[in-house]
Amino acid sequence: MTMTSRERIIAAIKHQPVDKIPVCPRMNWVTTGQKCDTLTGEVHFKKNSFDFDPNPPMPRVFTHDIFYQSIPDLPYTDEVDTQIDIKDETNTQRITSIFNTPAGQVRQVIVRPKAGKSQYGAEPTPHIAEYLIKDINDVEKVKYLLPSRTTYSLHGFLTLEQLHYDEALPLLYTTGPMDKMGGDMCKMTDLMMAYHTDRKFFDAVFEVFIVFILRYSLSWWKEVQYS
Repeated sequence: MTMTSRERIIAAIKHQPVDKIPVCPRMNWVTTGQKCDTLTGEVHFKKNSFDFDPNPPMPRVFTHDIFYQSIPDLPYTDEVDTQIDIKDETNTQRITSIFNTPAGQVRQVIVRPKAGKSQYGAEPTPHIAEYLIKDINDVEKVKYLLPSRTTYSLHGFLTLEQLHYDEALPLLYTTGPMDKMGGDMCKMTDLMMAYHTDRKFFDAVFEVFIVFILRYSLSWWKEVQYS
């Protein structure tokens, strides 16, 4: 009996018999140079070119527009007055963002490569020169910069599943908020030191993002139930 890619991958995960060993190397537009820069493109590329069994990742990455855009679109921060200053350097842009929140002012500086300038990673990656959270006084301020629980949705994952139900098994995974969003807001080495030298600050930062992930987990679970 010939299995679909989805059936084959699931059977292998469950240690059950398969018609052939599923193969799904991590190939995308970066590694292949092909025009498959979307998950749908990746699925078709693997199926049509190599007859692989696609298992495309569909991450719910906790990230934040202010780290990747010059002028952020943050509709959930109506209470925040944002000032953006962009200065051109030789190969980079230095972007200083000042957020005036009801709890006080907080500032961030990122340096990113100009268009066409190579940098580490698969694409030009911003370097955070000054983090938002520097001490415990900044913790309450950054709460006003966090998105509401309705900002993210599982719609993209559910659509991908329906579109490629037999030919692929989309992989949904969540990058924890301290791993991504928290890491962009507070320097990790500072937190590592604070664990030993300033536990009150350490706990305050973690509480912000633990509450955040719990709130999102509940809203996602409800979305899955009613989809």
